[in-house]
Amino acid sequence: MGSVTTPSRHPTQPPEMARDILQCIGNTSLVALRAVAPANGARILLKVESENPTGSMKDRMALAMIEAAESDGRLPAGGAVVEYTAGSTGVSLSLVCAVKGHPLHIVSSDAFTRPSRSRANTRGSRSPARIASRIANPLNPVISLRT
Repeated sequence: MGSVTTPSRHPTQPPEMARDILQCIGNTSLVALRAVAPANGARILLKVESENPTGSMKDRMALAMIEAAESDGRLPAGGAVVEYTAGSTGVSLSLVCAVKGHPLHIVSSDAFTRPSRSRANTRGSRSPARIASRIANPLNPVISLRT
């Protein structure tokens, strides 16, 4: 089995500069949890999803979903996205759509708390046109495995 490297808190070289914040999504650190399993037991790894730009694993799903819709023509340049959420999916989609220039309209119900609804709205939701479905999107589990 390959070794797990833990990123240094004090790197000797400056990190590579990202073209935009979307390049910072995914490929988060893996940390071995050595005290959780016996020495001859299973190797347990923790994926540090808080390293994603919004602090959520939903960033990977949001980026993959938008890029898939762009590449297959369902989402044209500047096309709007609609999502029913008031949680981390909306926050992640807000970031991805803002960077890629897609207006985002977040639909939610009164069941969601006001702070949850406002988190995504602060990143720029706008008018409806397309519906993004993370449940029906076959890339959701695929992107989780890839990154």
